[in-house]
Amino acid sequence: MGLVNFLIRILHTKAVNAFIVDNNKLLTVKRKEMPWPGMYVMPGGRIEKGESEEQAVIREVKEETGYDIKVEKYLATGIFRYYFVPYSVAFYKARITGGKEHIQHEEISEIKWMSLDDFLDNLKENKFSMKGIDRLVKIVEPHFVSM
Repeated sequence: MGLVNFLIRILHTKAVNAFIVDNNKLLTVKRKEMPWPGMYVMPGGRIEKGESEEQAVIREVKEETGYDIKVEKYLATGIFRYYFVPYSVAFYKARITGGKEHIQHEEISEIKWMSLDDFLDNLKENKFSMKGIDRLVKIVEPHFVSM
């Protein structure tokens, strides 16, 4: 998919991400496609027509990782930019309730549990904006256990 087609598709798009932590590690997936190809991100994606945010996050986690989840609570919505296009992402804390790890190979190349520091380093290496990283830290950091 070309950049122009991608940007047209995400205009006025709302997305969801699942924040899933186990043993102080964050569940991440490595993207193959835009946005952020090659970057580890939280599982998630666009909300489909007729879906609630909670339904979308459950579907996206299942599609990308094979895991079944229970959404525990809404955390926050952040506004991020991909190139010059703003979009909103609602973050939901969830826990794995079943399923078996399985990579959705069309969009995802790897599933990885990461420490918060490693995850943030990954964002910096992939040139995610510092403003975006700061917003994300404010959303997720309180949910990690201090070691």
